[in-house]
Amino acid sequence: MYTVENLDALELPFPTVATVRRHVVIDRPANEAWEYIGQPTRITEWFPGIVSVSVVGNKRQIETAAGMIFFEDIVTNDPTMMRFEYSLKIPLVIDHKSTIDVYDISENSCLVSYQATAIPATLALVIAAAGGNAITNLKEILER
Repeated sequence: MYTVENLDALELPFPTVATVRRHVVIDRPANEAWEYIGQPTRITEWFPGIVSVSVVGNKRQIETAAGMIFFEDIVTNDPTMMRFEYSLKIPLVIDHKSTIDVYDISENSCLVSYQATAIPATLALVIAAAGGNAITNLKEILER
């Protein structure tokens, strides 16, 4: 098994790290998007496939509709920056961090960015694809 301590890019059968970003412009004020993103338990309302969540301190447990359970560390939850970051803690993942930022564009619009960085690199594609779908869903919810 690879760990962060013994990673050697020449030995791995895949690129060691990748960062993938998705974003949407939402025609609603930034604080309205942040109300969903900044409350870790509200993820079930806007992230498709997540059916339950529990948070204790900086630990979040996610359950999917398929019955899979994921454990995460909440790294950052900053309402001033409107930034939420978490790290997956599952066996397939050597290292991971996802960052969701809400940027104020105007009085009535914002940009929401979902970025995933992961080892193995292919996991960043999967996570960012799911995150991209989630922020697109959030856009649909807020613009109704």
